[in-house]
Amino acid sequence: MTQSALVPVRMSAERVAPEALHALQRNRPTHIAGRVNRLMARLMPRSFATTMMGAMIGKKFAARALAADAQGSAR
Repeated sequence: MTQSALVPVRMSAERVAPEALHALQRNRPTHIAGRVNRLMARLMPRSFATTMMGAMIGKKFAARALAADAQGSAR
């Protein structure tokens, strides 16, 4: 697998909104947008998904904290 294959691709709002509205019309309490996302949600154990999302969110917050710290020390 190449590195580019491991980079998550974000779905555009134009693709997500119609699916979300359709789920809302059908009175569904939850909806996972995108075929691949739904497939992965069914195949991946919840504990692994939770750990993976926690790591991704943690990295995002850490990057923001570092950027804010660097910006604050530059002043």
